Amino acid sequence: MITITKSQADTLKAVEAEFGNGVFPLVISVENTMPRNVVFPELDSMLLFPAGHEKSKGNYKVSNLDLLKRFVSSVSQIAELNGFDEAMRVSSAENMNVKAAREAANAPKAAPKNAPNSA
Repeated sequence: MITITKSQADTLKAVEAEFGNGVFPLVISVENTMPRNVVFPELDSMLLFPAGHEKSKGNYKVSNLDLLKRFVSSVSQIAELNGFDEAMRVSSAENMNVKAAREAANAPKAAPKNAPNSA
């Protein structure tokens, strides 16, 4: 999970580290932590209500890393202009599943129990 803050450079580095090797398109989970409604055309004009509202969270499909970076950049700018230390939290269950699948594929394989003994 990354936290989008008013520090755009740090947030973009975190996005690259978290999602840079991900498989796109992917679905991200977004939580608005700002005390205001927000709309972002980058993610199909998503509307998120203020922090604490039942509609302050949602899942959105992102087609590529550049689009995700544009979204994060927009959120960081809003945070900076309004003096919010934290603006949103973004995570992806799909990205976690991709990492788990890669780790499983690279794990050492055990010989089947009924395999003939080669001794």
